[in-house]
Amino acid sequence: MNPQTFHISTPVTRANCIAFISQIDDPNAIVVIKNKKETRSAAQLRLKWVWMGVLQKERAGFEGRSREGWNRYFKGKYIRPILLEQDEQYHEFFTNADRMLEQAPDDETRKWAINTFLDAIKTEWLNVRNMHEFMTLIDRYCTHQFQISLPVPGDLGWAYERENKS
Repeated sequence: MNPQTFHISTPVTRANCIAFISQIDDPNAIVVIKNKKETRSAAQLRLKWVWMGVLQKERAGFEGRSREGWNRYFKGKYIRPILLEQDEQYHEFFTNADRMLEQAPDDETRKWAINTFLDAIKTEWLNVRNMHEFMTLIDRYCTHQFQISLPVPGDLGWAYERENKS
């Protein structure tokens, strides 16, 4: 049997889901009901790219990273434990990445593999809470390492401050 997904947003969809379940004859079938995965917000994404642009400009004479380079750097530094805590499905992804890195025949291939995996990782995989954690780690890093205070636009400032107090 192929997996089926029902987004129970209307009474009709709910009825279709119940009808589908009632017709299952397989005693080994499993029905899973879960909430739709919440991903990071568009506002968080915009703020992340503002910050990456600030870092590109402020650190141009030092690291020389582009916005994309800073994004890759922070994903490499912080995202693995956050994703693993969020959902165990990422365990296989990181196990495969580790295996590929272990089998790299030389440093150039290893560097290519690291960049390939970091480019494959998307912050859209993070839910809002975990994206907030990721952004907080970036903010703290920039404050402590570079003494750079990253800007927070007005529409996010109140939420960001409230979250940092808790």
